[in-house]
Amino acid sequence: MVERIGHYRIVAELGRGGMGVVYKAHEESLNRFVAIKVLGEHLMEDPTQIERFIREAQSAASLNHPNIVQIYAVSEEDGRHYFVMEYVSGRSLQQILRTKGPLEPEQVARIALQTASGLEAAHEKGIIHRDIKPANLLIDDRGLVKIADFGLALMGEAASRLTATGMFMGTPGYLSPEQCLDQEVDNRTDIYSLGVTLFEALSGNTPFVADSPLALLRQIVDVEPPDLGKLNPEVDPELREIIARMMAKDRDLRVASCNELIGELEAYLEARGAAGNLVERLAASAAGAPPPAADAQLDSEPTLAASGNQSPPGPPPDTALAAERTEVPMVETSPLENEPAAHKGTRLALVAALVVVLGLAAVVVAGFVAWRSGLFDAATRVIDHEISAATATPVETADPTPVTDPKGPGDAADEKMA
Repeated sequence: MVERIGHYRIVAELGRGGMGVVYKAHEESLNRFVAIKVLGEHLMEDPTQIERFIREAQSAASLNHPNIVQIYAVSEEDGRHYFVMEYVSGRSLQQILRTKGPLEPEQVARIALQTASGLEAAHEKGIIHRDIKPANLLIDDRGLVKIADFGLALMGEAASRLTATGMFMGTPGYLSPEQCLDQEVDNRTDIYSLGVTLFEALSGNTPFVADSPLALLRQIVDVEPPDLGKLNPEVDPELREIIARMMAKDRDLRVASCNELIGELEAYLEARGAAGNLVERLAASAAGAPPPAADAQLDSEPTLAASGNQSPPGPPPDTALAAERTEVPMVETSPLENEPAAHKGTRLALVAALVVVLGLAAVVVAGFVAWRSGLFDAATRVIDHEISAATATPVETADPTPVTDPKGPGDAADEKMA
């Protein structure tokens, strides 16, 4: 492990993945801990990857909000690109859900309200995150939500997507219908993905689960989500209705903005006398309240027994966020040979999704039919042909695979959030 990067002393490796390595470091001049994300050596000669990496830092650095991980610096040393960011003392929502199971509705509403607040700040500057999911929501020891990983963010109308022609990127289970169809995205894309995240936080699963990426993407576009009330009867109708509108297939029917969503969530919490703690936490963070004494204790993934209320086994280790972002090639086909005349020229956007499972070299390849034109079965045959001839494309993993360093206190983040 390297000992220093710039004037930062490396304390520990938090994790590594397809994009590089994240370290915990000590900034001696200010006597504080920071996190440093270093671009992987195998990407240092790739101008597109370097530009994407720098853009991630620039996207977040342009935002100053208590619900967004702060970027301190971006630099390059001896050909090594890195950026320095806030070191969050807490755990990701993904890690909390894997440890605790579904959360209480008021907890989820608090998380949603804070996330919407951070997203609204981004949207006001023309920045669309495009990869909202539990792994990218950090919850610190005070219960404050921090949005992380702006690596896929779009900055304004003129921003380049930094993907090859016919490519899009995202995490399949949290993609919006417009992302599945490779259409232009806007602020409502983030609202949809946040809705999926809330659904998972309340039910324990994302709304759509399928045997293949192809089937999953088709469900996202064509199938209505399950009844959240049946999956978790404790979720009251008011919150179910908010989440259902966040996840509307037609974005014109969704909650129109994060500002509107904030108003609805505040009303929901106030009706239950639950808004006070959130306001106090946001105010304390914005005023620069001192961080908790404990270092970050980001949970790994301990397995619980059947009861979701059981305490996690042992103290959570220090780890980095884990995410499963996928770069997806789009394959256009010519009209099918036996296609009805009415459908000649219909574009079939076939998505070949490459997904790394459990950090192993297993790769799943599938595709998707962009238009609901009754050609799904025929297109699937074309997809199978394209897949058999496809060359594997390296998968970009948004955040490193966790490297654990067990120490420190236990469930502080959960208790403060409750």
